[in-house]
Amino acid sequence: MKKKNQCILLVLCMILSLFPVQTYPSAVDAASKPKLSKTSYTFTKISDTKDFSVNNVSPKYIKSFTVSSSNSFVASATTLSKTKLRVYSYYQGKTTITAKVKVKKPKKKSKTYALKLKIYVKPKTATPTPSVTVAPTVTPKISPTVSPSVKPSASPSKTPSASPSRTPTSSPSATPTIRPSTSPTVSPAVSSSPEPTSTTVTISFPTSPAQDESEAYSRIMAMRSYFPDNTHWDNEDVYHWYNVLSHNGARYRDMGGAGCVGIACILSDAAFGRNEPATWIDHPSASSIRIGDILRVNNDSHSVIVIGTEGDHFTVAEGNVQLYDSYGYFMDSVIRWGREISKNDPIDYVWTRWS
Repeated sequence: MKKKNQCILLVLCMILSLFPVQTYPSAVDAASKPKLSKTSYTFTKISDTKDFSVNNVSPKYIKSFTVSSSNSFVASATTLSKTKLRVYSYYQGKTTITAKVKVKKPKKKSKTYALKLKIYVKPKTATPTPSVTVAPTVTPKISPTVSPSVKPSASPSKTPSASPSRTPTSSPSATPTIRPSTSPTVSPAVSSSPEPTSTTVTISFPTSPAQDESEAYSRIMAMRSYFPDNTHWDNEDVYHWYNVLSHNGARYRDMGGAGCVGIACILSDAAFGRNEPATWIDHPSASSIRIGDILRVNNDSHSVIVIGTEGDHFTVAEGNVQLYDSYGYFMDSVIRWGREISKNDPIDYVWTRWS
């Protein structure tokens, strides 16, 4: 009898072996912990890029994917897709790229994984590693030319009284003077970079404001071709805002913005045009900030313009950022794009052109 049962079991096993076992790789992918294709990488030259991938999880189970850098002046990162990221190298040094991947779990709540990627930038030719500080600027001088009881005209034909050099033209073009420079290099014996030569750039601004934040972002980012990373920009670079700025019932016109204020106003005009009025709001909430707003931060010493509001931080563009080499010698004051500041940091005030 036992032999008969054994024969039956053997026959059943042989029959079952003829049918493939059904597997569910997508379910496995969703339940698995995502991993980066590499956990560390070394760049052998600056101004280089490298792509990395998120493995072990299906893209359709990824709800969100964000990246950040602990030192964005050494290297930064951006997402290319739900499972791809690209790292950009800038200066010699090291940084950690954090990739936050939020994954849907079967019959469970989503889970966020923080994946670490250590980046080393070691160019074959010695390159000083800069430290970065933001130069404080004096609050811009504002000359009121419109009485609070009078509704100001946004027409550029009503030119405020000023010297001929401050008189705006009737066309939507501005000619801020800048001194662009390439990435500076210094030796330990040199205390500062040579004074760059001056040039004039003519910018055509739109005649109507952006209709939404997406359009404002596109217009601002288009200015990066005029003002790329590391373009020289300090407090000697001045730009005049001739639109009307309202604050506590008063209206002001002709703001001579130097340094960080000047570049923020240029990028604001790129998004909204030169005539769109602005409102000054003291101590705004982080939730009210939108792309294109100019923030005053660092105890009223620095201005930035917002180019991103996702997550727990603002992404900004700014000028008058001071670079120092690894020996502590000043290199240059420049324009930078893409720095992140926490939404929990205090905001002294905002200049907004959104109604």
